[in-house]
Amino acid sequence: MVYQVKVLVVAAVSALLLMHPADADITYDPECDPHYKDISPQHTMCIVGDVGTEVVLDQAAKDAIVQKHNDLREGVNPLAGDMTKMVWDEDLAIVAAKWARQCVQGHDPKRNVPSLPGIHVGQNGAFGYGSWDSAVQGWYNEVQYFEYGVGSTTGNWEDVGHYTQVVNAKSQRIGCGLAECPTKYYFCNYAIGQYGVERPYLNSTQSCSECPNQCDASGKLCDCGGKLCLNGGTLDLATCTCSCDEPLYSGDTCETLTCPSGDSWVCGPDNQWPPSYCTQFSNVPGSCPYMCGICQHECGDKMCYNGGTMNYQTCQCTCATGYDGDTCQDQENCPTGDSWVCGPDNQWPPSYCTMYSNVPGSCPYMCDVCPHECGDKMCYNGGTMNYQTCQCTCKDLYTGDTCETLDCPEADKSWCGPGKSWPPEYCDMFSNVPPTCPYMCGLC
Repeated sequence: MVYQVKVLVVAAVSALLLMHPADADITYDPECDPHYKDISPQHTMCIVGDVGTEVVLDQAAKDAIVQKHNDLREGVNPLAGDMTKMVWDEDLAIVAAKWARQCVQGHDPKRNVPSLPGIHVGQNGAFGYGSWDSAVQGWYNEVQYFEYGVGSTTGNWEDVGHYTQVVNAKSQRIGCGLAECPTKYYFCNYAIGQYGVERPYLNSTQSCSECPNQCDASGKLCDCGGKLCLNGGTLDLATCTCSCDEPLYSGDTCETLTCPSGDSWVCGPDNQWPPSYCTQFSNVPGSCPYMCGICQHECGDKMCYNGGTMNYQTCQCTCATGYDGDTCQDQENCPTGDSWVCGPDNQWPPSYCTMYSNVPGSCPYMCDVCPHECGDKMCYNGGTMNYQTCQCTCKDLYTGDTCETLDCPEADKSWCGPGKSWPPEYCDMFSNVPPTCPYMCGLC
């Protein structure tokens, strides 16, 4: 679950009031910078006009904001083994400043930046303070309601959300903006943004325990120069190197995208992972980069149906058994029966038809891919159906129209039994043993 921190409000009597995000009457430019519009047509940078007046931050102000954060991060209690040193990020600052000028007492929902693909951006906001130092300190002061491993001692995560964002170990970059509305509105954007408030950093008995060779001069902060691993990569603080989401991404910061010829076989409108999964499960885009829009193609809206898979280099479909056509939309000539693994008492029962995308191709009759006139008839006890004649071929020992009758012999074969060639444990190991030793295996 993604947590967003609240906005602090300073009243005339200097009391801190808690404000939730408020709706605002905002208009978006349909022709805004495509780099931001590609993230979302409702991106903050697509907002038309401003309400407040920007207060431009000079380099000294930026340095002071970063230093204030790092000073507070150095002093966390309990100690942090993975606390990182923050650096300024101008791309984050541009978005934060744009949002500050909207004079809204709440958070902008679309604040990610194109220069940091795959990176969630967090945010702190406040208004009414007289300086950046006091605003940042106000965020940090929520520590009074914080207990490591628990989160908020009040039971409300919003009471500590500013503090945990300030001291979130993964937040290595910060960019801030200030506007006069005419009250001063302060906003800072953080990368990586926080995802929870219980453990914003790794509790340790020693600072920099996760980065002994990358610790800064203070001896408290891991210093990788603000390096972030993009596109789902993870940063090793001990070496300041990225582990990328291979094989899609590579490079020093996982910035290089290498697209395969197609998506995994599980991707597709009629497969296990439909397009709606792209935004529901974080591992799906990596396996379905074309379906999820990570990799570009020239196939338009074309999709392969009925379990077919697309080659996005040629825009051609490879169809599952039983289907044909440009998009696998047509049924081809059906076989006389399903595979031997299909059936109510076999390895692939009818319930598998909707659970696994490869099953309908092997069991086209059972899964109603191929039409037949056998009604609800099925062959039991491992029997197989000829759907042209509606006749069952039964396994040894079974007879009847649906292989429902067990015809037991007088006794097992002489080699069945404890201490013999086929001992009882073979019953579950080899499929030919139960029909030969039906009494030993409990069939008879």
